[in-house]
Amino acid sequence: METTQAANKPKGKSRLKLKKQSKRSKSRIKHSHTNKYDLLNLLSSLFFFLSCYLIMINFSPKEVANFLVSNSYLPLLLPLLLALYFLAKFLKLKNRLAFCLSFELTLLVFFRLQSIQFNFFLISIFLIPLVLYFVFQQIEQRLL
Repeated sequence: METTQAANKPKGKSRLKLKKQSKRSKSRIKHSHTNKYDLLNLLSSLFFFLSCYLIMINFSPKEVANFLVSNSYLPLLLPLLLALYFLAKFLKLKNRLAFCLSFELTLLVFFRLQSIQFNFFLISIFLIPLVLYFVFQQIEQRLL
């Protein structure tokens, strides 16, 4: 008797069960891989938040303001950016989303330090089309 691959494959419900089991095993592999750096992300986030705290406690704003670039507050904003990034990575966000979120929050802190007054309604009018463009772009990439 000749055996073929079609004869060896299970039929009906057992075939569906095998597909579900293989998907579950793949998802388990993914979860074990993504949990690999969680502790490192959390510790680095805490380290950078601690460095921001120590900078604010030990130095006056005038000393920090003109470190490399005039009126930039770089020694305060750079650890804040990294701390927010690693915190977002710890919360399971993707790299691009984590960076964008941390950059936007750091930018808001920078605007506050520069005493820039701006209208949130006007900013939202300019940002909504940009956000919609990126959302639709992501949807198209996932569908194709």
